[in-house]
Amino acid sequence: VRVHLRHRHRHRYRHRPAKVVVSGTLLGDDGRSISNATIYVFGHQRQHCPFPTVPCLELGRGETDTRGAFSFESATMSDTNHQVCVIAPGFGARFLEIDPDEGAVKLGSIRLAKQQDVRGKIIDPEGKPAKDVLIEVRSFMMPGYKLNWFGSTNPGKVLRPIVAKTRADGSFEINGIPK
Repeated sequence: VRVHLRHRHRHRYRHRPAKVVVSGTLLGDDGRSISNATIYVFGHQRQHCPFPTVPCLELGRGETDTRGAFSFESATMSDTNHQVCVIAPGFGARFLEIDPDEGAVKLGSIRLAKQQDVRGKIIDPEGKPAKDVLIEVRSFMMPGYKLNWFGSTNPGKVLRPIVAKTRADGSFEINGIPK
């Protein structure tokens, strides 16, 4: 018996190693090492994924040491694109695509530019300062119009630490924004 299956799109389920080691060194524009930075690994579902999950899921997280070096183990997902996001105080976030199929991802030296601050003031419908309003950066539209989204399976929870709360006068400042 022969069975012919016709599919509009051919998909191949990719088996990846369950874990991958991500390593590298973080430097500023001046070449100095950056300590106290957080590196995230996210999985992004592909457009025609036959096994839908969530649009974006945090798979691993690591931190830089005093020399700016990092090495940590991250989970992987089949049929997803993987992306690294680097967050460091005083610097703009950086995004890198990675391929976890090799079992180890060596990123080498990553350079970060100084952060761009976003400042503003929120007022309520009556024109008074809005105090204690939470502002969350949930996505970036980067050059090339690629959307970098950092959501969560829990509504209202953001995995990225770019948040601000308005002060008594309604003013706020958001740090860590890339150019």
